[in-house]
Amino acid sequence: MCRPQPHCQPRVQAAALAQINKVYEAAHLQDTTDKSQFKQTLHDATAEALDTGAIRLSQDQFVMGLGPESGPAAYQQYLKDAQFGSDRRSVAEMSPDQIATLRQSYQPRPGEEGAALIRRRQV
Repeated sequence: MCRPQPHCQPRVQAAALAQINKVYEAAHLQDTTDKSQFKQTLHDATAEALDTGAIRLSQDQFVMGLGPESGPAAYQQYLKDAQFGSDRRSVAEMSPDQIATLRQSYQPRPGEEGAALIRRRQV
């Protein structure tokens, strides 16, 4: 005969599982909401970065919002977008030689990630 322990009492076990499911569901909902909010924030910040070159998100925010696997890479892309926005705004005040130097800095380099894709876009 079983002594009064949770694994011997189906009602207690069912109540415990129901509570665990509620906690898991709430955590999942919060995680989904946080990710959705970060994606909207990222969308807005990227548009601002492309327009003005301003950086308003930190790498920590990317890691928190996208996780440690994809956060750092996404942050690097965000920095590139901000630099592109800054460069684009400054072209109007550059000399032709400065513009040529800037264009050269955006040319793909062999072996660089995405170089083949950039070359295909230029053709």
